[in-house]
Amino acid sequence: MNNSQAQFEESVKKGIEANAKVMEIYAKYAGEYTTRTNLFWTNLIDAGVKNAEELTQSKSLTSAYEKQTQFAQDVKANFESSHKENIKAFESAKNEIEAIVAGLYPAPAKTEKKATTTKE
Repeated sequence: MNNSQAQFEESVKKGIEANAKVMEIYAKYAGEYTTRTNLFWTNLIDAGVKNAEELTQSKSLTSAYEKQTQFAQDVKANFESSHKENIKAFESAKNEIEAIVAGLYPAPAKTEKKATTTKE
């Protein structure tokens, strides 16, 4: 076996190993994303049921409105929190993947942009 063939085989082996690691990262992210999303919706449904029960027990329209307003604010805060967790998990997975891929491919050469002037 010549040196070129050995280098090629080593590159293929590294590529396969890297792809396996990347797939593991994707699977982990997807599984955790699904768990977070299911938990969010489960909590939302439970909170919605509780809110409906509280609304039916309200003594006045003002009280019901305040409860509904608080419920809407809580839902928004929980959604934003869940979204931030998903973004943080995505960024973490992306960074892991970039670290793996960086070892396989050379960084692209940066091209300098020359300043252009316009003549009037």
